[in-house]
Amino acid sequence: MPEVWEDVFAGTSTEAVKGKVPIKVGAACCAQFAVSRDQVLRRPLSDYQRLREWIVETEKSDAQSGRVMEFLWHVIFGKDAVYCPPEEQCYCDVYGQC
Repeated sequence: MPEVWEDVFAGTSTEAVKGKVPIKVGAACCAQFAVSRDQVLRRPLSDYQRLREWIVETEKSDAQSGRVMEFLWHVIFGKDAVYCPPEEQCYCDVYGQC
C-alpha cells in the first residue's frame, strides 16, 4: 500500500504523499462516482496528466491498475482516505431523497 500510494501520487498536489500514507483506504465499491466541475478544477491539470501517465506506464496489469484507481477516486477528488458516509446521507445528497 505505501509504495503504491507514493507511486500513484508522486508529482501531484496530494498532500498525503509527502510522508503521510494512510493506514486504511475505504469508500463505496466500484468506480462509479459523480464529481462536480468545481471539485475537478481544484486540482491542477498536471495532476491528472501525472495520474494518466501512471496508468499508462505502470507495470501492473490493467485489472490491477484499474483496481488501484477504483480505490483512490475519492482521494483524488478531495475526500479523506476513508470516506464512507451513511447510506441515508448518500440517498439525500445524490438523489434528493431526504
